[in-house]
Amino acid sequence: NQVLDQLLITAVGDPDPAIRLSVLQSLAPRFDSFLAQADCVRSLFVAVNDEVFAVREAAIQTIGRLMLRNPAHAMPPMRHTLVQLLMALENGREDKREKASRLIGHVIIASHHLLKPYVA
Repeated sequence: NQVLDQLLITAVGDPDPAIRLSVLQSLAPRFDSFLAQADCVRSLFVAVNDEVFAVREAAIQTIGRLMLRNPAHAMPPMRHTLVQLLMALENGREDKREKASRLIGHVIIASHHLLKPYVA
């Protein structure tokens, strides 16, 4: 647990985006039971706002997996993130719309059965 705590701190706080990305990509599903804890989910949502798109993408993919394990802690901030992404999709420049659609796609792929109530 302590090792994963330190990895999460690195994933959101290291000044080098390559290191942040590498750490997030190393968070394999075998760690999901630990990562699904509330503090870890909060840390991962910090990475969703990273300046580097690849880091945001890796964070969203990991959180999408965790939504299945702990929807009570992952769904409320994910709803907020989805609203932001939908606003970017609707009002953003072309590059922002493309990135928003890719992130939304990752969420849908990872947790499509949890999102059914939100799709009309």
